[in-house]
Amino acid sequence: MKVTPKNDSCSFQFWNDLFPLRKIRFFLIDVDFDIVGINHYLNAINKITYKKTLRELHNFKKPITVLEFGCGSYKGAELKGGSSYDIINWNASRPEIIGNKTKDENVQANYILKLLDIFVKEGVYASFIHTFIETHYITDDENPKHDLDTASFNVIRVYPKGHPKSYFDGHIIPKKSFDAIANFYRSH
Repeated sequence: MKVTPKNDSCSFQFWNDLFPLRKIRFFLIDVDFDIVGINHYLNAINKITYKKTLRELHNFKKPITVLEFGCGSYKGAELKGGSSYDIINWNASRPEIIGNKTKDENVQANYILKLLDIFVKEGVYASFIHTFIETHYITDDENPKHDLDTASFNVIRVYPKGHPKSYFDGHIIPKKSFDAIANFYRSH
C-alpha cells in the first residue's frame, strides 16, 4: 500500500452522547483501500442523518461496511444506540442497573432488524452486529437490578458459572435478537 500525503487538510465535526460538539482535524491522503468501514449506531441524535451518512460513503466508490451496530435490551435503548450500555454502575459492590429500566428484548431485536433493512436498501456490502457475547454482562432472571444483560449488546444470554444454563458450561441461550437475525438472513 502506498500512502501519499496531500498538502491540504480538512476537518469535520461530530457529536455523540459522551462528548460535546468537537472539531477534528485530519490530513487527506491518497490511499488505495478495499472497503470503507464505519461504526454506525442509530440514536436519537443522528436519526435524521443516519441514511445520508451511508449514502455519502458511496462517494468513495468502494464497498461500504458497517463495522459495529447494536443496542441494549431495554425500553429506550434504541434512542441511545451505541451508548445504551452505560446504565450499569460497575463501582457498586455488585454491579447493578442504574435507575428503573424495563428489560425488553424486542427493542434490541427490532433495532437490529431496522438497521439490517436500511443496510440492504442503502447498498451496504457487509455489516457486523455488536456483539455475539461479552461474558461480563451476566443474566439474572431473579433480580432485574442485577440483570446486566439488560444493558448488553449480546445476542445470547450469559448465565453465571454454576447456573444450569451457564454459557461457561457450554450452553448457548439465544435472545430474541438472535432469532430475528437468523430469520432475516433466511429470507435475504
